[in-house]
Amino acid sequence: MGEPQVYHLSQRRFPPECTATAAAVVKQLTRELAAQEVAVWKKVSPVIAPRAQQLLAPITSLAHSGRWARQPIPAQSEQSFTTIGERAGHLASFIRLG
Repeated sequence: MGEPQVYHLSQRRFPPECTATAAAVVKQLTRELAAQEVAVWKKVSPVIAPRAQQLLAPITSLAHSGRWARQPIPAQSEQSFTTIGERAGHLASFIRLG
């Protein structure tokens, strides 16, 4: 299946004295909406990215510190801190690429 498509339908009824009694126009909006979405992301991304980086920095730092604060650390805690650090790193990379 392809992407969902968006259309705009306009209708008009004409007075009885006209030969045509109605007309309809269908216009595909999918590309226009996609272009508008990209334009919005281009405007919003530079504003959001630095703030998201500021929020991710302490999370990454705490995950790293938590892993090394107490040695030996239980395996489950080690895995939790590792996962938090990795996910924060992936999100930071995504934000930088955006």
